[in-house]
Amino acid sequence: MTASHGPTPTRYSTISWVWHDVMLPFVITRLSLLIVGWFAQYLPPNPYYPLQEAIARGWQFSPFRLLDIWGRWDAGWYLSIVRAGYLVRGEIGLVQSNVAFFPLYPYTVKLFALFIPERLQTPGALLLVGLLVSNTFLLSALYLLRNLTVSLFDESIARKSVWYILLFPTGFFFSCFYAESAFLLFAVATFYFAHRRAWMAAGVAGFLLTLTRPLGVLIVIPVLWMYWESFDRRWRLPDRNVAWIFLIPVGILLHFWNIYTITGDFWAPIHVQQAWNRNWAMPWETILTPVDAHPYILPIEQVATIAFLIFGVISFVVMPSASYGLFILLSMIPILLSGTLMSSVRYYGVLFPFFLVLARMRKGRFLEGLLITSFATIQIAFMIAWSQFYWVE
Repeated sequence: MTASHGPTPTRYSTISWVWHDVMLPFVITRLSLLIVGWFAQYLPPNPYYPLQEAIARGWQFSPFRLLDIWGRWDAGWYLSIVRAGYLVRGEIGLVQSNVAFFPLYPYTVKLFALFIPERLQTPGALLLVGLLVSNTFLLSALYLLRNLTVSLFDESIARKSVWYILLFPTGFFFSCFYAESAFLLFAVATFYFAHRRAWMAAGVAGFLLTLTRPLGVLIVIPVLWMYWESFDRRWRLPDRNVAWIFLIPVGILLHFWNIYTITGDFWAPIHVQQAWNRNWAMPWETILTPVDAHPYILPIEQVATIAFLIFGVISFVVMPSASYGLFILLSMIPILLSGTLMSSVRYYGVLFPFFLVLARMRKGRFLEGLLITSFATIQIAFMIAWSQFYWVE
C-alpha cells in the first residue's frame, strides 16, 4: 500500500487550516471548559474526597480556581513524581503508590520546571507548567491527527475527527495534569510516521509512547502490520527498517528496569495495579459486574466499552489498514481482563481511530447534532463533577 501525502500546501493555506481545523476547536472547547469549571464552584464539593484539607479551603494545588480545576485525583500522583521521583509507600500490590504511573509526562514537566527558581516551584507553579505541557502535547496531537486523516480520507472527515475527540465525554483530560495528551500525541505520531513509511520516526514515537502508559507497548503489533502492508502483504525477509519498530518495546523495558532498581520487583508497575483492585477477570465479568463500579458512571462505561468494541471491528472494514482496528481492540484487552471499568472511558478517549470511523460514517443532521450534543453534555457534567472533586474517571 503506497502512502498518499497529498499536495504540499502553501504557507497561507497551512495557516488557514491550522486555525480553522485545529486552533479554533481547541480554543472553543477549552474556553467552554474554563467557564464550566468556574461556575461549578457554586455547587457542593465531594465531601468524601481523600484530601479533606482541599475541600475545606476549596482548592488543591492553587488558590487560582481556573488553574486549580485541572488538577484532581491522579494529578497528585504525577506531581509526586515531579517533586520527589518514584517512591514505594508499602507492599507492592497492597498499597497504592506512584510506581503505577509512567515517567514521560511527569519527567517532561520536571524538565521544564527547571526554568523556574527552586524557591518558586510551588504546587501551583508546577501545575501551571504541567498544563502548558499537556496543552502543547494536545495541539501537536491534533495537528498530526488532522494531517493523518486528510491523507487517509479528506478535510471534512479530518475536521470532524478533531471536534469529536475534543468533545468526547473525557476530552477535558487532555488539558489536565494527566498523561492523556502525551499518549494521544505519540500514538497518533506513531501511526502518522508509519503511514508515511518513516520507520525510524515511527519507532522513536512508539518508544516514547511506551514511556507514557503501559498499554502503549501494544502499538508494536499494528506498526508491524503496517510494515507488512508496505511489502504489499507479501512474505519476504524484513529489511533493516524493522529494527526501528522493535525500538518500541525498549522504552517500557527500560522503565521496568529503573523501577526494579527502586523496588526490587521488575514487574512492579503491573503488580501495583492490584492496589487499585485490578485483577484477572473474564471480559464479560468486567463489562457486566465490574468491581469498584460507580452507579452513575457505570452505564456510560458499559456503553462506551461496547461501542469501542463494535467500532474496533468496523475499523477493519472502513479504514485503509487493519492496523487501526488492531490498535483499538488490542488496547482494550487489558481493560477487559482487569475486572474493573474504572477509568476506562478516559483510556478509550485516546483511541483515535474510533473518532476517524465515527467521522466517516454517514449521518443526517439530526443524528450528527444528537451525537455532538450528547458528547458535549456528558463532558460538561463530568467537568462540573471533576472540578468539585468528584470521581468521574
